[in-house]
Amino acid sequence: MIGGPKKKPVKGSTSWIRSVAAKIKRAKSENKDNKFFDANMDDEQTTKLLHTVVLKMPKGNYTLHDIHGTGTDLIGAVYKDYGNMVSNLITDRLMLGMQVKYPKRVSASFTHDLEVIKLK
Repeated sequence: MIGGPKKKPVKGSTSWIRSVAAKIKRAKSENKDNKFFDANMDDEQTTKLLHTVVLKMPKGNYTLHDIHGTGTDLIGAVYKDYGNMVSNLITDRLMLGMQVKYPKRVSASFTHDLEVIKLK
């Protein structure tokens, strides 16, 4: 083989985080949480995974929770693709942190019970 055997990504690296996100998304609904737990991530790696998951969601406007039954909530969209465990970790604090880290990609506003998240 030219270039040698294919190397596995190093745990915690960006490519490893992306591969974990892809494995969770590909898994059947009853196995998504097991894939999350099998990754055995620390807090920093989990935060990177959540950032990756949110940034992979379709661009558009979301609410954090589906308060009025509109069906455009971010947590519900993540739940459909990545399962219960990943969706439970998405919070307003995470979104505000992402707004600071990725100002051109994420805009979040939480005032007077109005939850507006814009993914660009």
